[in-house]
Amino acid sequence: MNRHESPRKGCSGGYLKVFDSRKRRVRGMWERGGKYFANMTLSDELGNKLTRWMPLEGGSIDLARLHYRKLLVQRQDEQLLPVSLSPKLKDFYTSTHLPLLEASGKREASIKKEIRYIERRMQAMGSVRLNKIRPNHLTKVMVQFTKKGLSNRTINLHLIAIRQVLKAAIREGFA
Repeated sequence: MNRHESPRKGCSGGYLKVFDSRKRRVRGMWERGGKYFANMTLSDELGNKLTRWMPLEGGSIDLARLHYRKLLVQRQDEQLLPVSLSPKLKDFYTSTHLPLLEASGKREASIKKEIRYIERRMQAMGSVRLNKIRPNHLTKVMVQFTKKGLSNRTINLHLIAIRQVLKAAIREGFA
């Protein structure tokens, strides 16, 4: 049995230790599903320390190790993004996107329609954090709207409105 092989098999979704070509443990690196991760301790705005699994770029150990070293330097220089909870869709919409929408220069009727579309979409999606929204959330709501009897054009207008909110969230760095 090789040194890096364990008599016990890791759990199917767990992180496995990474070993180099000389069967030595690569400190700080883990493997899961064919991808490499780093378990890093970062601090948020308040100075609280939290550990996070950071995905590493590269398909080989050497490339992942280079990326890990870059992350360590960025952490030391405090250039890594602070760890914080992403806001919920509704909170982001009311605090950030709605004032931008009202100051956009669009007609009042267009703004009212867009607000109605976004609020209907948010009710259907529930309270989801911005970083947890996936394409299947959007398609599931579209299917619900289709079953309710909304026309294709109305569903597309809903989709356009929510995409504007999500693009604004990406610009703000939440996605």
